[in-house]
Amino acid sequence: MKRVLITGANGFLGKNLVIHFLNKNYKILGISRNSNNLKNVLNKIEFIQAKENQYDSISSDIIRFQPDIVIHAGWDGGNNYKDTNTLDQFKSNIPTGISLLNIIKQLNKPPTFVGVGSFAEYGMLTTKARESQIERPLNFYGLSKYTFKEISRLFCQYNNIHWKWVRPCYIYGPGDIHTRVIPSTINNLIKKNPIKLDKCNVTLDYLYIDDFCNAVQAIVENNTNGVYNICSGKEYRLKDILIFLNKQIDKNNKISYNDISRKLAPQYVCGSNTKLKKTTAWKPKIDLKTGLIKTIQSTHE
Repeated sequence: MKRVLITGANGFLGKNLVIHFLNKNYKILGISRNSNNLKNVLNKIEFIQAKENQYDSISSDIIRFQPDIVIHAGWDGGNNYKDTNTLDQFKSNIPTGISLLNIIKQLNKPPTFVGVGSFAEYGMLTTKARESQIERPLNFYGLSKYTFKEISRLFCQYNNIHWKWVRPCYIYGPGDIHTRVIPSTINNLIKKNPIKLDKCNVTLDYLYIDDFCNAVQAIVENNTNGVYNICSGKEYRLKDILIFLNKQIDKNNKISYNDISRKLAPQYVCGSNTKLKKTTAWKPKIDLKTGLIKTIQSTHE
């Protein structure tokens, strides 16, 4: 039975990765600041609480576990727009990541390291992002992700650790962070709250959470190192998604839009998943409308 360590295990991506790999008969060690989202599986996994994502104090537990795979999904900030351009992105996340790398270097057998990056590393896009293009981040969130990507890449190269860096593009689904636009809109429509948004004319790529987890597993089980986009490969106008949600939940609650756009926010964030499809047998299984309906239904439960 393979062993997988997942940091940020209580977050949206981390929690779903824990459940996915548990269902695939992997032995799990989850690390996070709390475990409230994992209460249904805590008796089936090992869990360590790490205050403020400090891993040095739990290094002996990680070494004892001897993971075959390390998925570093833990990251402070970036979930809210206001957090994306603060220098705190570097102050908390880079030392934590370096601490984790130094710990896994001490394992008896070099593991596979999987870092969770972001499409914010690419910067301004006008065409679908490809892994081979030069990154030009527009904010400190993207720059800090890119910085740790390069640190981890060189570290793993020098220490014979298999290195993979995944870039998810707008993963959504049940249990998503409530401040993001899709779960926030769903909750406000259900509660019949007035909804006022910006122009929402951006074009985005959305991928359902189950497809994301399947992609990570496919990448982990593939021998090829490098950067992988995890995305649907399709383009959606955000306003069309919100109109669909409006019709599904409450046609009488009219969403109002203004002419304001977020400063320095890209108007186009979409990616190519050609590399992922060519190197693995993965392909998305949940179309957008089905995924949105599943998300709405889970919110009602």
